[in-house]
Amino acid sequence: MKRFLRRLFLFFLPFLVVTVFFEIYLRSVNTIYKEKLSGLHKNGENVEMLIFGNSHANYDINPSQLDAEAYNMAMVNQSWFYDHAIFEKEINKLPNLKYVILSLDYHSLYFSSQGLRDNWIYYDYGIDNAIDWTTKTSRFWFGYTPKIAFAMLKSDINKRIVSFRKHKKTVNYHVENGVNILDTMANGWIPYKAGKNKKIKEKSAQNRAAIFNSKINNLAERQRNIKLLKSFLQELKQRNITPIIVTLPCHELYNKNIDNEVREKDSKEVTAIVNEYGGAYFDYLHFVKDDSMYYDCDHMNRNGATYFTQQLNKDIKAKFPQYAAKN
Repeated sequence: MKRFLRRLFLFFLPFLVVTVFFEIYLRSVNTIYKEKLSGLHKNGENVEMLIFGNSHANYDINPSQLDAEAYNMAMVNQSWFYDHAIFEKEINKLPNLKYVILSLDYHSLYFSSQGLRDNWIYYDYGIDNAIDWTTKTSRFWFGYTPKIAFAMLKSDINKRIVSFRKHKKTVNYHVENGVNILDTMANGWIPYKAGKNKKIKEKSAQNRAAIFNSKINNLAERQRNIKLLKSFLQELKQRNITPIIVTLPCHELYNKNIDNEVREKDSKEVTAIVNEYGGAYFDYLHFVKDDSMYYDCDHMNRNGATYFTQQLNKDIKAKFPQYAAKN
């Protein structure tokens, strides 16, 4: 029996060692979530404009091109549910906040859960959307999953190699493919790199649009998000914070493959809500037509984001005299 138990222990030992290693690693490693939140806390007293939204706002709105002191707290796949939760958690640390930018994309009304990313926002922002106890107990097996944990470790090792070879600092957190690891985050923003562009093909745009087309039938989720938007805008109004809702530009190959009847219906309803509670809604879906400005069919690169945000800044100044007067 002792021999059997010893063999059993030796069999499971590698799994135990790997698990302990990754549980420690995943609790200590820096992430883009931690980096964004840390930057917000460091600059909180100066922030006048907070940018929320999913990956479109995350990559496409360059805070340095806005006249107000802006900070980008948008994130990949971030829903309005989490935009609002982050706002609620951080608002008391932002005494000079005057504007909130909220992105309205084709699918914004049709989801709240971020899937696996719900766990990550719990780990780094402390927002608990009914995260189960197993996920809280093991970040390796349930929180990130082994596949993502190994990818993060591989990325860390690769960054160290690049830093050594080029004698330059890399970012010390995991970023998506297409982001330059030698770049630096500025006011919460680290963009897709510009340069030699990959050709945007019709098939890839169709496939991307199909992902979002599959979400837009969730009418119960839509109703919840409409209710959330009204509540959010009401709270901003009570705090004398101006909401600015923005639909970000997408490539025309993508735009022609989404259900534009649904999009127009959603835009009209959101416009009516904004008119009721105050603020502004800007629709830029077709604004950027130059292929060289895009990283892929629904995200811009650094140059596109800078070009677009300059226009956004002009439109905010034209809409709000107090913004223009201040700057």
